[in-house]
Amino acid sequence: MAQDLALFVVFFDLMLVPFYFLVGMWGGEDRIYATTKLVIYTLVGSLLMLAAAVALGVMATPEGGHISFSFATLAQHPLGSGSQYWLFLLFAFAFLVKAPAFPLHGWMPDAYREAPLPVILVFSAVVSKVGVYGFLRIVLPLLPQASVHFQDLMLAIAVVSILYGSVLAFSQDEARLIVGYSSIAQLGFILLGIFSLDAKGGQGAVLQMVNHGLVVAPLFLIIGYLAVRAQGRESIDWMGGMAYRAPVLAAVFLIVSLATLAMPGSSNFVGELYILFGTFQTKIVYGLVASVGVVFAAVYMIRFYQRTMPQPAGAARGVA
Repeated sequence: MAQDLALFVVFFDLMLVPFYFLVGMWGGEDRIYATTKLVIYTLVGSLLMLAAAVALGVMATPEGGHISFSFATLAQHPLGSGSQYWLFLLFAFAFLVKAPAFPLHGWMPDAYREAPLPVILVFSAVVSKVGVYGFLRIVLPLLPQASVHFQDLMLAIAVVSILYGSVLAFSQDEARLIVGYSSIAQLGFILLGIFSLDAKGGQGAVLQMVNHGLVVAPLFLIIGYLAVRAQGRESIDWMGGMAYRAPVLAAVFLIVSLATLAMPGSSNFVGELYILFGTFQTKIVYGLVASVGVVFAAVYMIRFYQRTMPQPAGAARGVA
């Protein structure tokens, strides 16, 4: 799969099939609407990527040669800048939808709200990384001129995703949406590292892909446990005081929360540091603005922890 563009496209599209049934059959009351929205967004992105992949393979083939979708072969026959530009936009649309990143995240709130927690866990921890991985595996090596040309656009999308996801994570009361919007912010950091077009930024982005999966999976597991203790409710107003009833869970949650907000000593800290260093090397203004997202992460994760662990249930609503 890693050596062939056609196989990448096939597996990229097939990932949607199990989630269609998992959300559509075992989701919440509005699962049909959420599933339809998810399918429309991702299907449009997949079709655009399919068109871009076919066009890339055909245009990179010498006259009279055999069409090949091998990454090695495609890299040996670079396209002109004009062709690279429009192919870049098609691939970028598909990858940003899958991530998801602002402004192509419209399917995310409904899907995360209606899908079962185990499904969201897999999607957020694993599947969302395929989108940003596509930039590293396809776009940067095969469309280098377009990557440089659209660098500012992608960095702007990354920074807006960081700030937008962080602000909305802070404003949510539903636990799964807090983590969902925080994932948009974290994926914005990964995108920032990739399009810093610097070795340190790229290394930080790859490390952060792993880090995000390692922290978001336990976060969703903790949310599931908290929801059981709160009689099925997932509003953080109903989860207060858990630290007194489940101190071990509170300790685990604290460790995961500190890792999520990139506390020094955690792997997330190293990943974000590399990303910011790489961005400072090439586009210092974007790096400075993105640094605000580090502060926002501390705000929404500390709020999430305080409202669910030490603070009494209902205190935020004035009924404790």
